[in-house]
Amino acid sequence: MQEQVLGALRQAGALKEGHFLLASGRHSGQYVEKFDLLRNPRETVNACAGFAQRFQDQAIDVVVGPTTGGI
Repeated sequence: MQEQVLGALRQAGALKEGHFLLASGRHSGQYVEKFDLLRNPRETVNACAGFAQRFQDQAIDVVVGPTTGGI
């Protein structure tokens, strides 16, 4: 499942690697640019399927997130 999500992120060019200063002030060697993923519907489906598989036994009823673009 983890490799499915990472593979989809890499395929879409959304997984950035290098040195990043995050808004929290922390540093990271990786960063996910969600808009690069969302521009690629096939890889968005693959990444979301990986997340869904990971949490399928958690009895989650609703998933929410910030709006992207017009609603």
